[in-house]
Amino acid sequence: MLVVIDTNVIVSALLTGREPPAYVLEACLRGHHTPVYNEAIFAEYDRVLRRPKFPFTQEQVDAIFAGLRRKGLPVIGVHCDVAMPDESDRKFYEAAKACNGFVVTGNLKHYPVNDPCVITARDFMEGKFGK
Repeated sequence: MLVVIDTNVIVSALLTGREPPAYVLEACLRGHHTPVYNEAIFAEYDRVLRRPKFPFTQEQVDAIFAGLRRKGLPVIGVHCDVAMPDESDRKFYEAAKACNGFVVTGNLKHYPVNDPCVITARDFMEGKFGK
């Protein structure tokens, strides 16, 4: 399955180490699912994960990035003429749409309502895709 991981899922996985966010990240890093990305997505990951308020080390962040790139699929997002409650999340949504994948997020409210390509980390973990 092709998966675009919203930044909040990675942050939650690294901060808590708890499922379901940690499950999503590990499933992608282990190659059970294919993480989808583009440079705009990695730019946000980098900007957020390197904020001083987070306890992540440079080595930890670099390892996550290397793993996602190694196991992942780079895509060019396809323009979607849809209203986005949070425009900053458009890059994730359009990347998922470009490859018929899923956005896994902790913030459903940032995406179009009832779009089956946008799922929570819990739904991902439980295999509830496109519900």
